[in-house]
Amino acid sequence: MALSWFILYARYRVIHFIAVAVCLLGVGTMVGADILAGREDNSGSDVLIGDILVLVGASLYAISNVCEEYIVKKLSRQEFLGMLGLFGIIISGIQLLLVEYKDIASIHWDWKIALLFVAFALCMFCLYSFMPLVIKVTSATSVNLGILTADLYSLFFGLFLFDNKFSGLYILSFTVIMVGFILYCSTPTRTAEPAESSVPPVTSIGIDNLGLKLEENLQETNSAVL
Repeated sequence: MALSWFILYARYRVIHFIAVAVCLLGVGTMVGADILAGREDNSGSDVLIGDILVLVGASLYAISNVCEEYIVKKLSRQEFLGMLGLFGIIISGIQLLLVEYKDIASIHWDWKIALLFVAFALCMFCLYSFMPLVIKVTSATSVNLGILTADLYSLFFGLFLFDNKFSGLYILSFTVIMVGFILYCSTPTRTAEPAESSVPPVTSIGIDNLGLKLEENLQETNSAVL
């Protein structure tokens, strides 16, 4: 919301801040549900560094989504998808070689694992193909608020795949987040006009325009003589 305020000149009403507070309350409820269900993991060796990396990653994701909103609304959605695919391959390929090469090499491939990779790739393809459309219609903030409900869907898969414990707080947190999300989308934001530049207008006609000006004066003189 802060980035949208300064970069996209979005202006919010009180109801938007209340809606975001409600969504954050739902996230806190979901964290409490994880603790009660025994899903918290305290086995990390550097918890503080992990928390810092999470905050940095969330900040970069916010910057990415706000820049995406700017591009798809003011420039070209097709160019955004093209550049995302081009540089995504390069950056992800370098990351794969540097960080995950040994893990990929140790995989015992079969048709099930290959099918899971293909399914994951299709899901990511659909996500990044449809997200520009959604952001163009709504905003980066509303999309991020909607993504907060993704933990509940991962819980449902965890119940069937990993035998995770279920808690009624998950349904409560999902309901609270949805209430906040609907509350946020119920009132549209407005866009403020960017402040005019304080630089005074240039009064000199410049060398390039000087020739055009002399030519115009010459034509006016010839017309007057005729």
